[in-house]
Formats: sequence, C-alpha cells, structure tokens
Amino acid sequence: MSEKNIGDVIKEIKLRKKKKGVYVIFESGEKIALSESSYSDFRLYEGKEVSVSEMEKLLAFVDEDQYYSYALRLLGKEIYTSYSIFGKLLHKGANVDLARSIVKRLKEDGLIDDEEFAAVYANDIADFRLYGKNKTIAKLKEKGIPNEIIAKLSFPDEKEYDRACRYVETLNKKLSKTPSSRKKAKALASLIARGYEREIATEALEATLASTPKNVEEESLKKDFFIAKNKFLKFEDLYIRKQKIFAYLARKGYKYEDIKRVIEEEYNEA
Repeated sequence: MSEKNIGDVIKEIKLRKKKKGVYVIFESGEKIALSESSYSDFRLYEGKEVSVSEMEKLLAFVDEDQYYSYALRLLGKEIYTSYSIFGKLLHKGANVDLARSIVKRLKEDGLIDDEEFAAVYANDIADFRLYGKNKTIAKLKEKGIPNEIIAKLSFPDEKEYDRACRYVETLNKKLSKTPSSRKKAKALASLIARGYEREIATEALEATLASTPKNVEEESLKKDFFIAKNKFLKFEDLYIRKQKIFAYLARKGYKYEDIKRVIEEEYNEA
C-alpha cells in the first residue's frame, strides 16, 4: 500500500470568522487552522488526499507560521533584537531549531536588524533615559547585541557631557536637601552608576551641580537630629546617646561643627 493511500482526505475548507485564513477539516476529524500565507503555499482543495509526509510538512509549516505570527505581533508593539525574539519564542514553546528558523526568516524579511536596533538605542533611547556610554553598552549586551556591532557605535564626548549635565539637573532635585559636603560624592557615584566616565561626570558636576542653600541644610539637620534623638532614647546614658546621635548625623554628611552645635543647643537647654 502506497504512502498516499494511508493519508487523510480533506473534507471541507471554510473561512475563519475572527481571523484571516481558513480551517481545513479532514475526514478523520482533524481540524487545522491556516493563515492566508500558509494556505497559499499549499495546493489544498476539498477531496484532496494528503499523504503522511505531506501532512507532516503541513503541520510543521503551520507550527512555524503560528510562532512567526506571534513574533510579528511582538514586533508590531516595539523593536526587538534577534536575541530577545529568540528568547521569547523559546518561552512561548518553540524548540531551538524552530526559533532559529523564525529569527532567520524575520531577518531576511527585514523585520529584525540588530545594527539598526543598537544605533537607535545608543542615540535615542540612551538620550531619553540619560544613560552614559558604559550603561548603554551594558544594556545592549543584555539584549544580546554582538560585540562587533557595539564596536561600531560612536559615543562623542560632547554628547556624553550634555547627557551628564541633564542628568545632574535631575540630581539637583533629588539631592536638594543633602548636605553640600556629601552632595558631590553622592552625585558622582550616581553618574558613574549611570554609565558616565569619571572625567565626564566630574566636568558635568562642576558645571551643573547646585549647592544646598544654608537654610535648607539647617532645616534638614534639625529634622534628622529630631529623628536621631528619638531613635536613641533607649540609651539611658546621656554620653552614649550623644555619641550615637553624632555618628548618625555624621553618616548623613553634616559638618562636625554643625552637629556639635545642635547637640549642645539641645542638651544645654535640657
């Protein structure tokens, strides 16, 4: 008996109501949903006998088409790298070979371009998020961009400096009540963590970092002193309590003479 004679016969082909494409219904009761592209690639008609090997090819094609459609939906919402799409396909249930085949197909169709993604990320997304060069590169590596593509990117010092200055403006608000003696160190640490080289970060700080007004720093000191005073009330020994308060305020970055003054003012009045 030939392979053709042990196949399955198409009983009915009908349009899908909610999605584009058709349903192919076989005499065995099996029902396969095909997209327009899948249906066009196979010569299917009612009464056709589909051999076992043809059925295997059809099912494999349908399987790939479903995952390809899933990838298209993802790409319709935002841009992805080939690495990211590959991972999402695996998570969705595709096997490694199928995921690789779909990624290759997407690249050939011009729907995935890692070089373009890297360029857009380094210029536009990094600019919006105020990332420095080092963080931008780290993020691209997380997204699977190869080193050879990253090596082609340009990070001009003038652009890095401009972004760093804009990021310092956000730090001026965030650190508005931080003691001036500690503000620069905290701001520098934030800039480096954001991906800026130390030289660029230092130049941006010198040009953009605002000093904390004396009255604001004094208000913050009194507020933190009140917190420390209540925090260490459990220490009955006044000397130990003062030492604890002093250490707490010193870690906050307040100057020695200012801490000493508020402690003396408080306990001289008591």
